[in-house]
Amino acid sequence: MPFEQDRLQSQLAKYLPQPLFVLFKNLNALQYHDGKGNLTATIEGDMDSARSFVSNTTTKDEDSDSDQEEETHKVSKHRRRMASVQEENLESRVLKQHPLYINLFLQCRSSDQLPAANQGVKVQLYIYYMVNMNMVTVKSELVDGSSAACSVTADDLLEANSILSSIFPDDHGTTCPSSFSQSQLDKLAPSTLSNLRAKIGTPFRWAQRLAGLSVLSMEVTEPKLSSVSVVVKKLKTLVLNRVELVHQLADLEKCNLAVPSNSGELLPRQLPQTKLYHWSRCTFEDFSELAHADEYVKSGAVTPECIIYLAKLTCFHVKVLAHVSISGDYPSTRPIVLLKIEDRQPGECLTRNNSNAIRCIEREINLGKIEETESIVNQLNLQLVRLAWCCDVLIAVNTHETGSPQASLHVKFVPHCRRGRDRQLPLTYNSTTGFFGYSQ
Repeated sequence: MPFEQDRLQSQLAKYLPQPLFVLFKNLNALQYHDGKGNLTATIEGDMDSARSFVSNTTTKDEDSDSDQEEETHKVSKHRRRMASVQEENLESRVLKQHPLYINLFLQCRSSDQLPAANQGVKVQLYIYYMVNMNMVTVKSELVDGSSAACSVTADDLLEANSILSSIFPDDHGTTCPSSFSQSQLDKLAPSTLSNLRAKIGTPFRWAQRLAGLSVLSMEVTEPKLSSVSVVVKKLKTLVLNRVELVHQLADLEKCNLAVPSNSGELLPRQLPQTKLYHWSRCTFEDFSELAHADEYVKSGAVTPECIIYLAKLTCFHVKVLAHVSISGDYPSTRPIVLLKIEDRQPGECLTRNNSNAIRCIEREINLGKIEETESIVNQLNLQLVRLAWCCDVLIAVNTHETGSPQASLHVKFVPHCRRGRDRQLPLTYNSTTGFFGYSQ
């Protein structure tokens, strides 16, 4: 049976367009090199349609090279052809796909460090060639994602565009990869590529490169893009990380904020007094309207492609609002936390615009040192637990300085509550002494 299948695939490969042929041969070589069934690339489609497509293309080439002696016959033939072309739908002509396409199956197996729920996540990629636009498009779906579909606010994080657009920076498939394909798309105005991606797929620049097609510009280096194995490895890692992120988000929706067992010496073993009581999705438009978020938006640290959440925490009379921005390549890029603390007095709030303490906490959470014992897939949960402990320290320091008996927090910190010109807080935990102190 395998020999018969290989023979059929070899016959189909003869009718593949050049871009898909190049990509299929590279994927086929990687499949035999893997040898574990983690990657399977097959050619699918109608062979008769592909054979007819090649025959029609050859006929058109011969007609264009015919002698001038048949000029009268060519004119009449051209008129009949133009009449038939006018009857065709413009959109179907521009968006014409080759009859054959590549079906790429990936078995994403996680390492021993990831939870067992991530074992055996399967991804299906469908790679098409747009004939008249001369570009490659990609569609994908999660074949076995039942274990990941457990979050209400993160149900879109495992969609095709959300996953594939994060393989390489600034490659979201929202623009045509070449000026020629853009000129063809302009014929369908006012339709845009964003409106058509659900129908034809997404023309990622990395897909064009792997198929040997030229692109307008590339942000990543040429050697990385020329390797199919690098792209496949990145995709597998991204899928597993995204599945783990969805599990973390599902726990946060239930306000379950626990200290991970693999947090090492970063945090105390007991839970902080500051508790999470709300977790919801936030839009980029709402985030950009925040006065204390202006610097993050202007610098490009938070973009419309980021996944933004609003976390609400409380401790005694203090209410903490934290906007958490998660990038598409999480956990390669750490989430960004933006804070706002409200006291019981109405109108009183602390942000990075008016408080050195808030800037100090944000710096500790967003830029703090990551120890080797910290599990990178639990980075979001660890940052939120660290945020809760930083809020405990802030309240404890203020209680110590004012002598107020309102808060009774069991937080031990160094005798010097603040240090330096910016009045830095003791936010770094020392597991040896059990005290919060200052980073060296």
